[in-house]
Amino acid sequence: MAIIGSCVTRDNFNSLFIPNHKDFFECTAVQYQSSLLSLMSPAISIESLNFSPLQGQDLQHVERDFSKIFLQEIKENPPDVLIVDFFSDARFDCLTIGHSFVTNNEWKLWKTSMYQSVKNNLVVGANTH
Repeated sequence: MAIIGSCVTRDNFNSLFIPNHKDFFECTAVQYQSSLLSLMSPAISIESLNFSPLQGQDLQHVERDFSKIFLQEIKENPPDVLIVDFFSDARFDCLTIGHSFVTNNEWKLWKTSMYQSVKNNLVVGANTH
């Protein structure tokens, strides 16, 4: 199975909460806190983007939202079941970047140098018109 959603959905398949879930399910791909609009948009190269100070899973979640790698993962290893929760669509807006969208995740993305740079440029640009 694969999951698009939040920890509420993923925790149903977490050994801390359900110790024997692996006896019944194999989770092959997970996309956390990405809106469907973002996920279905063109990938954005992350090579030149600065997501500091994010680390670990927070960094991985933001990079996956930009790269849209989840779609490739389920294409290469199609799940029998795809579980989708719409937490991110209900909770977060999307940002337009070039010809794509990313999830405007204030818990993670807003902390990054990349977001602060874009935010500052938008404010300056808005004040000059």
